[in-house]
Amino acid sequence: MKYSIYAVCLVSVLALTQVSYAQEGAVPSTTNTGSNTRPQVRPTPAQTKEVRQNMMEKRAEIKEEVKEKREEVRTNAAERRAEIKEEVQNKRVDNKINAVHLRFQATIERQEGIVARVESRLAKIKAEGGNTTEAEKILTEAKGHIAEAKKALENLKTIAGTNTASTTPQASFETLKNASAEIHKHLKASQDSLSKLVERMKVIKVKVNNQLKATTTKTN
Repeated sequence: MKYSIYAVCLVSVLALTQVSYAQEGAVPSTTNTGSNTRPQVRPTPAQTKEVRQNMMEKRAEIKEEVKEKREEVRTNAAERRAEIKEEVQNKRVDNKINAVHLRFQATIERQEGIVARVESRLAKIKAEGGNTTEAEKILTEAKGHIAEAKKALENLKTIAGTNTASTTPQASFETLKNASAEIHKHLKASQDSLSKLVERMKVIKVKVNNQLKATTTKTN
């Protein structure tokens, strides 16, 4: 009986010992060797300063680019406004030239019509025996001034063609003023000659009529 109890106790001790060994073998290892963990590298003060310096330089470059672009846009806008202003002024010059040209052209055509009528009357007076030498000389002067006026008028037409971006509106107006003065001078001179010619022709016509009357009286 004693041997039986002793045997049971021995078996129990052995069983407990095995369970204890089994539990110790089942516990997972929590030891971390550190073979799979990368160490954290902190930047040095010099590297941090360099990064900050690069960022500041980049911001300065962007700021400068924005400023240059803004200036470029502002300059382009100002240049366009100047171009539009100059185009408007050049258009005014062209309109003024056209108006002056039409006015002088009408005056020249009117005087040429007077010359044609005067020539016809002079030819008739001369055929009637009138002395038209002085009148013909005045007529030649008038025709000469009309020819000079027409030449100056052609020069006036070229002003519109040269009224470009290289010519300021002020210079064009000054040229227009000078050309207009030249035309006006010759047209006034031709008008004075024609007026003088008409008066001279009246005198010649009276003399011719008196001669005809005297001839008729002697015949009768």
